[in-house]
Amino acid sequence: MVESVYLETSVISVLFDRRGDPVCQVQNGQTQAWYQNESAFHDLFASAMVLDELGTGTFDHQDEALSFAQNLRLLPIDDEVLGVARIYMDRFVMPTTNMGDAVHLAVASFHETDYVLTWNCRHLANPNKARQIAELNRRLGLLTPLMVTPPMLCREEPL
Repeated sequence: MVESVYLETSVISVLFDRRGDPVCQVQNGQTQAWYQNESAFHDLFASAMVLDELGTGTFDHQDEALSFAQNLRLLPIDDEVLGVARIYMDRFVMPTTNMGDAVHLAVASFHETDYVLTWNCRHLANPNKARQIAELNRRLGLLTPLMVTPPMLCREEPL
């Protein structure tokens, strides 16, 4: 069975980021390695929120990142998904000032993806939030995707 991966904005941005900052370089290398070695083993998805976020502002690798994201299969964002996102915000599981993280989580949960691939360790790939998210999703009747960074989503090599 092929597992599904929702590519959150930060992963797509980092995939094309060529800044010289050491943290950016490490994350870019890990993201490149994941995409080259692991992505073929998964069904990849994004959403219109990813396209909106990548299209906002101006940054060096914006055109490449946006072009890449536009070629992914997009999971729909409807009123029900937005309602779930609002619940995340109302219950303070996701930030209340920007709906982006809540929408990413709602899309991935509602459409039952197996993983959310992200570099956002503050709000998404955060073990301190995992229990809160899982409990709230359980109450909402939703499955909770595993929220991971690229190095965390690698197949094990056989012994």
